[in-house]
Amino acid sequence: MSKYLLLIVLVAILYFVYRFMPFIYFIMANKKYNSGNIEDALKFYEKAYNSKHSTPTIKIMYSYVLLRQAYTDKAEKILKEILSQNISQKDRISAILNLSLVSWKKNDINEAISLLEELYKDGIKTSVLYQNLGYYLILSGDYNKAIEFNLEAYEYSKDDPSLLDNLAMNYYFLDDYNKALEIYNKLIPMKPQFSTAYYYYAKTLVYFENYTEALDALSNALNCRFSFLSAVSKEDIENEINQIKLLVQN
Repeated sequence: MSKYLLLIVLVAILYFVYRFMPFIYFIMANKKYNSGNIEDALKFYEKAYNSKHSTPTIKIMYSYVLLRQAYTDKAEKILKEILSQNISQKDRISAILNLSLVSWKKNDINEAISLLEELYKDGIKTSVLYQNLGYYLILSGDYNKAIEFNLEAYEYSKDDPSLLDNLAMNYYFLDDYNKALEIYNKLIPMKPQFSTAYYYYAKTLVYFENYTEALDALSNALNCRFSFLSAVSKEDIENEINQIKLLVQN
């Protein structure tokens, strides 16, 4: 290989590395994050975000990681910056979904609902939108409005664990424990990976005085992964376990 050709190859390699550096950083960040090294992961995510050729998709995914670690203000800043730019519809939807999470965690449930209702009115119907908006409507306390939406979500996908979770939880808050149990009997065998499914299933079982199974369900809840975005905390679950044990003793 001539020196001239070698130089061309080296320049091409350097340009490739430079051009795709955000993706390289992002892959390294994901690897660190999945191994539990959150501090180093955040450093690489930040590098990916600050890289000249960083994409909206990378920035949106970074905002979600920040949210999971409770950096709501920084996540909000990034998302609003992205939404002020000319981006694809897919990225716009993802950014608004994440921004609704910011509103939820800042205890502005009305704003979280408003953001997603605008998407819904625009004809956007996805499992994530149904999941998040359905849950926000439950949190708002308007259980009748929520059940209409969560039944629609159920028709959209009858096998999505998150949508089944919302529907069963909604029935629980409507005091329709038989309906809640009916949905949980479909959901729990799917072995969902989120704590709310087991937590409200246990609370439903308590209504039927099935304390043993309720404790088993809560034990499964404690084995789920938790983050700032978890709807039910370990403390909530542990408190429920203690309450059930008191019921059994009495």
